[in-house]
Amino acid sequence: MKDWTIRDSPDLYHVLTYVQYERRPLIEKVRRIIESALRNDRISLEESARLLERYEQGLKGYTYLSGRA
Repeated sequence: MKDWTIRDSPDLYHVLTYVQYERRPLIEKVRRIIESALRNDRISLEESARLLERYEQGLKGYTYLSGRA
């Protein structure tokens, strides 16, 4: 199993801003897609919550990781 460390890099928020994306609209779009999947019984309530949480966490992360063996 590898341990991951964050390299010196910008966080994803700054990268998205640089390319003229805003976090909130991205999250809302994904939320609508997840809600549609939930309404159509393609995912469970637990899966929908987990997906949205992980997506939001990912947008708060950094752009590069490095692995150590």
